[in-house]
Amino acid sequence: MPAPTRSRKPDLQVYLPRRRDGSTHPGNPDCEESGESSSEYEANNGEVTSVIVYQDPGRVSEEVSAHTPLDLPMREALKLPVQEEIAKRQSRP
Repeated sequence: MPAPTRSRKPDLQVYLPRRRDGSTHPGNPDCEESGESSSEYEANNGEVTSVIVYQDPGRVSEEVSAHTPLDLPMREALKLPVQEEIAKRQSRP
């Protein structure tokens, strides 16, 4: 008699910030003029989403979610690291 199969847990969505490899990445001229910058997010499947980082973490979260569907808890979880990144960029001279 075969052993009963165990149900698989669904894959969890995990926010993975893109690692800096030291390579130069051309900036977006529109971002430079307005004081904004762009940021990239990589999904578990390797798809990279690039968005303009506005001063509102909620707006960034919605932009990422528009390109890479995220459920509400993941959108909320994304706001904290975005806010931290905005704060770091604002504190630079």
